[in-house]
Amino acid sequence: MNVISIERARRRRTQAREQALYQAIELEQEHVNATWENLQKLPPHRTVQIF
Repeated sequence: MNVISIERARRRRTQAREQALYQAIELEQEHVNATWENLQKLPPHRTVQIF
């Protein structure tokens, strides 16, 4: 096997892992933002009951 192809495969795996991580972080951030927006729509006394 070619040394360059091993390095290329390693790089692709690393990039795929990073991409998956960034996507997971992005989805979590969207969820947090949506939850925060929903909390802000509640009357103040309801927010206190939740926390």
